[in-house]
This record gives sequence, structure tokens and C-alpha cells, in this order.
Amino acid sequence: MRSSVRASIAGLSALLMSVGATGTALAAASPTPSNGVDTTTLANPSSDDALLNLLGEQGVSYTPITSPDDALVGDAQDVTLVIDPDEIPDQSTLAQLSNAGIGRIIVLNNNADTLTQLTGGVGVAQSSASPQSTTTLEPACAEPDAAAAGNLDLEEGTATFSIAPGTPAIGCYQVEAAPALVDVASPQGTGDVIALGSTAYFENQYLASAGNAALGLRIFGAHPHLMWWAASFISDPGLLNCVGAGCDLGPGGNPGGGATGQQNPTTVTESPGAQQASSSQPTLTSLMPSWIWWALLQLVVAALLTAYWRARRMGRVVTEELPVKVRAAETVEGHARLYRRANAHGRAGELLRRATASRLAGYFGIPAARAHADPSLLVAPVAARLETAPELIGDLLAGEAPQSEAELVLLADHLDQLEKEVRSS
Repeated sequence: MRSSVRASIAGLSALLMSVGATGTALAAASPTPSNGVDTTTLANPSSDDALLNLLGEQGVSYTPITSPDDALVGDAQDVTLVIDPDEIPDQSTLAQLSNAGIGRIIVLNNNADTLTQLTGGVGVAQSSASPQSTTTLEPACAEPDAAAAGNLDLEEGTATFSIAPGTPAIGCYQVEAAPALVDVASPQGTGDVIALGSTAYFENQYLASAGNAALGLRIFGAHPHLMWWAASFISDPGLLNCVGAGCDLGPGGNPGGGATGQQNPTTVTESPGAQQASSSQPTLTSLMPSWIWWALLQLVVAALLTAYWRARRMGRVVTEELPVKVRAAETVEGHARLYRRANAHGRAGELLRRATASRLAGYFGIPAARAHADPSLLVAPVAARLETAPELIGDLLAGEAPQSEAELVLLADHLDQLEKEVRSS
């Protein structure tokens, strides 16, 4: 018997190991399905796809541009222009942007000349600073977007800024006593300029932390059209919807697309890459790796084999003789001694009455189960058969419980006498 059990367990273990090895090999060899969308870009933790796609769902059009002139076509007050970290505009370009009446300019390059030309009084305090005690930063300012978003989760270093006296600027999110975000009203009063010390808040891996997403949506989505100005773009098909000739591209390898089909001020057509991306939005199953189904199959097979192993009888059922035979009389006497020790006179009397009722029920055509459950059902027929007062029979079969051992013995004698009279009548 033991050898068969060991053999079964060994076979089960070997089978499970082989299934696991097969699934692992298939997982390593299986490519990730794309269904027309590059899901590796969506899974890139340093990408900004998630924020830009969320902006697209809220109706903000996105256009990557390589020249600031594209942001000046149409109504500039409806445009949010982002100056990429790698873009350093010259003085003439900065002067043109300052006087263009653009709704919002977001500066990411942390360049002193750029900030001075666009804001008039904001400079760079530190090029890289990190909070000492916690990565959570409070707004600590009255700037509407920051106040609404609340705390930020800063997992990486950030540049900080200085604000000259008299500058109409609001500094938020203090790091080493200097703000990491500054909002400056434009001199023309048509918009504002925001200096951001870091874009790590808005990367996919940090976007869901604290108020990062809320701040990103409010800052970059303040106007209907978002334009990202960079010198060059690299392919980023993870952007699902965008507007413009380069909508299958993203600046610097991180940001890109995110529109809902609105026309942008440059009035250019969608590229084939954007059309393919918008018609092939990823589903939950398309984002799952192919090896997940092999892993689920392994779990199902393992569960079935384990259930079979645990439920299978290892041979026929074994019977054996009882080691001791106990006579029925000894069992009854044992119960009686337990009742006596517990002074359970009422319980013992109830059992005696129920047993008598069960035995007498057949003489009157009453089911024994009913008579056992309610001995009072026999009071009337027994009294009529013996021509005795029903009160006497009722006191025997359904009367008060005995309170002492003597009353219990007397009740047993009377019940025995009643049963004999019924049988002999």
C-alpha cells in the first residue's frame, strides 16, 4: 500500500514539473501580441503616453511641432505650448513668443535665458534638488491648478526656481526652500507661463501617485490645443489619437499624441501611422502577454491532478472487527447513571413518556413519530379505551416533570402499568 502511494506521489510530482517546464519554455519563446499597437511603449514606465492619452479623452488635441511658428497660426489664446527640455530658443524666438498672446507656455528646459525672457523675474535656483525627509510635496501656494491637485509625489530630483521681487509669480511645491513650480502671468495679460522643474511627476510609473495626474491634466489641458515643441521626434505608436503630420511620433522619445479628432491650428492631415493607431485601440486582452494563458493552463491542470490525487482511494476499503462489544443493557445503564449524576429527572421523565407513547401509538393507528414528538395525542384514545378519566392519562403522558428520583421511579412504574393495561384491553 505504501509503495503504491509513493509511486502515485512521485508520478504526480514529475508530471507537474514537466508541465511547468513546458509552460516556461513557451512563455520565453512567445512574442507579445501587438494587434496593430506597440504595447511595449504603453508599458514603458518612463513614457508620458498615459497622460497625453488622458488629455485626448478630455478633448485636448495634441500636435508635435518642430517650429514655434506652428503655434502662432489661428487663435493663439487656445494653445498650450510646451518647450521641450532639449529645446533652447534664441532671443528673437523668445521675443516672438512673448508677444504672441499664447494662452499658456510651459517651460521644461530650466534655462535661465528662456525663463528671464518669458517671465521677466524668474531664474534657476538649483538645477537639481531633492526633498530631504519625504517625497510628498504640498502645494503651499494659492495657484489654482496646484491647489486643486494637492500633493505631488516626487520620486526624482527637480530643478528649483528663484523669483525676483515684484514679479507677478506664484511659487509652489517647495524643495529646499525654493519652488519647483512657478506660474507667472504674462505681461500682456492674455495667458501665463509655467516653469516646471521636473517632468517625472507625469511619467507612467508615477502618474497615479498622489495628485500627479490631476496636476498634469490641469496644467497641460488648460486650453483646447496642446503643442509640444522639440527639435526632433522619435516613433511612439502608443499614442492612440493625435492631430498633425507627425502624430505617430513623440518628442524626445517620451510624449506624443492624444487628441480626439479635433482639428488643430496648423490644419494638417493625419498621418497613416495616426490613422492606424486610432483604428486599433488596445483592449485588455491585447495588452496581456501571450504566456498568461499557458500559466493559467498549468494552474488548471495542477488543480485537477491534485483533486484526483486527493480523492483517489489507494486500494479497496479495509474493514475490521470492533475491538470491544458492548451490550445494550450496559449502554442504557450508562445513560441512566449520567442522568442521575446530572440530576436530570425532568429530561429522563420526558424520555420515558416519549418511549411509552411510541410503543402505544400502533394500537390506535397513530404514527409512532408523531406520538413520540407529542405524547398528548394519545390521551383521548387511551382514556376511551381504558374507560378512565382523561385527566389521569394526561398526567401520566404529558404531566409535570418529576422533581426527584422517587417521583421519577413512580412515573416509570405508572407508565409501565399503563402500557400493560392497554395491551391487555
